[in-house]
Amino acid sequence: MRSFYAALKFDPNVALVQPGVTRWHRLEADPTALDLEPGLAARIADPLWMIGRQWQFGELRGEDAGTPILASLTGRSSRLALRGTPATDGADTIWEPFVEAEEHPMSAYPALAAQAGLDFERALLDEGAAMLIPAVRSAYPFARLENDPEPEGREERLTLALFQDAALDGARLLSDLRALCAGQGALTGLPAAIAVPAGLAANALRAAQAWLEDWDEAFVQPADPAAWSDRRLEYHFDVDTDAPGGQSLHVEEYADGRLDWWSLRVGKPSPGPAAQPVQVTATRIPVPVRYAGMPANRYFEFEDGAVNFAATSGGPTSIAGMLVLEYALAAGTDWFHLPLTLDYGQTFTVDSLTVRDTFGRPATIERTGAGADGWSMFELAMADAPDTSARTFVLPAVVAQTLEGAPIEEVAFFRDEMANLVWATERTVPGLVGGTRARASASRVVHQELDVTGLVDAAYLYRMQTPVPLDWHPMVATQDPDRPLGTVLFRRKLLRRTTIGADGAVAVTDGAPRGRILAGDDGVFQVEENEIPRSGVVVTRSFQMARTVDGRRLLWLGRSKRPGIGEGASGLRFDVMTPVAPGEEPPVA
Repeated sequence: MRSFYAALKFDPNVALVQPGVTRWHRLEADPTALDLEPGLAARIADPLWMIGRQWQFGELRGEDAGTPILASLTGRSSRLALRGTPATDGADTIWEPFVEAEEHPMSAYPALAAQAGLDFERALLDEGAAMLIPAVRSAYPFARLENDPEPEGREERLTLALFQDAALDGARLLSDLRALCAGQGALTGLPAAIAVPAGLAANALRAAQAWLEDWDEAFVQPADPAAWSDRRLEYHFDVDTDAPGGQSLHVEEYADGRLDWWSLRVGKPSPGPAAQPVQVTATRIPVPVRYAGMPANRYFEFEDGAVNFAATSGGPTSIAGMLVLEYALAAGTDWFHLPLTLDYGQTFTVDSLTVRDTFGRPATIERTGAGADGWSMFELAMADAPDTSARTFVLPAVVAQTLEGAPIEEVAFFRDEMANLVWATERTVPGLVGGTRARASASRVVHQELDVTGLVDAAYLYRMQTPVPLDWHPMVATQDPDRPLGTVLFRRKLLRRTTIGADGAVAVTDGAPRGRILAGDDGVFQVEENEIPRSGVVVTRSFQMARTVDGRRLLWLGRSKRPGIGEGASGLRFDVMTPVAPGEEPPVA
């Protein structure tokens, strides 16, 4: 409801006080009851009162406003390209696979490397170069990595025994062939370790080229440099734009598997040359925005019986709910949208918008938030000035949906206040012949080995430390040398432990991690202190698959991060004195 203030103006010639409308003001009711139904019902005693109110508001003259019927839009569009990937205009430039992709899965599964070796032998057979198979097996024999765990179960033992005798290492062969590729991925020759007769050189080269292309296309290749940051436990990367000015887009943190425009910030200028943007001119019919439960357009119009705003729960303290309700009743019918088609991986900037209403009057719509204290939606913030927007809409080239497999590796990070440490616990690691295995080793961790000869009368038994499972890796707080004083890093350290295997053999191990998450760069894994809150975090690796708009399949191995479930307790203590009961022999373990 509207009202106006009247200002007194004195005219000496007429000597009368005349009213003058100076500004409009919104008139709000101040109800004394919590029930909204009487005000929303708007009960009246005389139907002619409605016509009187229309006359007072000028609705009978049709001078309130017109409905927009035509809009003319001009703007400019620029293409985005993920930095570090080929600058193609095809549908395969989806961001997530190229950002998340890690090393080839052959390095995670020995069985996959053996399968790749078998495929190479078939490629040689198809090209008539079967005579080279013994030479390739001799040059690239199947061998487990030094860090691979011992096989568990009859299936793993038999499968690895079969690979050892009849398979070749496809992972090493793939790495050596990539080193011999020239431009566009063309092979220049075969590894020197394979003795190839002159008559089979062309056949072998064709077989190797076809095999290399098949296995490279099977999985998305990792970016160089890698986008994953161990220190932050998340991805960060840059996106270049060809708009004038060359400002790139930066993603500072992305680890939850959902990438969209709100993850982007406008960063530093792009290193490449800037191209001219594409000018866009469009004429559209404004379409009113409609949604379920929308109030009627007019105040005295009957609404659907399923809509009952008076049944809104809440009260004077429910400020957010009341604001939404007031917005729906007062301004819910004031919005129109103009459909505009954009390609994935583009930016769009509106230069001008002119709207013509039913009375034929044109109106130029100014940009929302043009002032210093403006407000805007769907616009990116500047990386160095978060309170300033870039006045640009971004449609990122992201996948709409992915198929994600079960995690092949899972590591939980949590704090242990009693031990004053952060622990990284490997819950799951990849299996040797596929699938996953629980990280809990078959070896049982015990106290350090102790020779009790001559100590049968001891009253106390001294232990340097209490046992901790092998899948628990301590992370010790250290000073970050590259940051100001006070910045703390948690660095993974090795903890020596005594184990007893299934065969009863006693061994001392440093408990190195089996998975890739804790491997780190050159064996150094460290995380910033603020990335591991009291609730902890869980990092997983899993296979993901998506399809491009042209139907091509993309398969990659990526990581994600989710909140943990709180603190933990390892029970780790040092310098422990254990009492021994009289007549009891101190235990060895």
